[in-house]
Amino acid sequence: MRDLRGTRRGIRRTGDLLPRLHRRARDLRHHRQGESRRAGERRLPRRGGRPPGWLTEDHRYFFLGDELDEESGTVPNTRTLVWDVVELDDPVLATEYFAETRSIDHNQYVRGDFLYQSNLLGGLRILDVGDPENPVEVAFFDTVPTDDDATAFGGTWSNYPYFESGVIAISSWNEGLFLLRKRERVLVP
Repeated sequence: MRDLRGTRRGIRRTGDLLPRLHRRARDLRHHRQGESRRAGERRLPRRGGRPPGWLTEDHRYFFLGDELDEESGTVPNTRTLVWDVVELDDPVLATEYFAETRSIDHNQYVRGDFLYQSNLLGGLRILDVGDPENPVEVAFFDTVPTDDDATAFGGTWSNYPYFESGVIAISSWNEGLFLLRKRERVLVP
C-alpha cells in the first residue's frame, strides 16, 4: 500500500482519484438503469462540484458522497459509496451505505473507527466504520430538527472531529456553531 501523505506525487495522485471514482459511480448507476454502454464511454453533463469524501486512516477505503444525487432523486435516501482503493489504478466499489434520511450529504471525515458526516438538514451523522464495508449509524445531532428529511440546502455544512478533547465542532448555515461530544452508549440492565 502506498503512503500518500506529504508527497507532491501522492497529492496529485489522490486528486486524480476523485474523477475516476465519480466515473465508476456513474457507470454503476447507468448499468443499473439497463443501459447497454458504459457512461464513461461518452460525455455526461456535470451537475455540480466535486463529491465530498475522506480516506480511512489506513488509506484502504474511501467514503464518497454525491451531494446532488439525493436532490435529483437518483437515490431514495442519503447515500455513501465505500470504495476499496488499495489499488489506486483500479478502485473497487465495496458497498453502498444508505442512511434512514433523505438529506443531502456534504462534508465527511474519518477519525479512528468513526465517520462523521455533515448531512445538511439531516444533521451530523456518526457512523461506526470499524468494518468499512458495513457502516452502522451510532449517533446523530440535528441542527434543524424541523426539516429532518428535506433534500434541500441548509443545516450542517461541515464538522471537525479532531480536537484532542473529543469535542466535535459543527457549523450550521443559519443556526451557528455547535460544540458537541459523542457519548458512549450505556446499556441499562
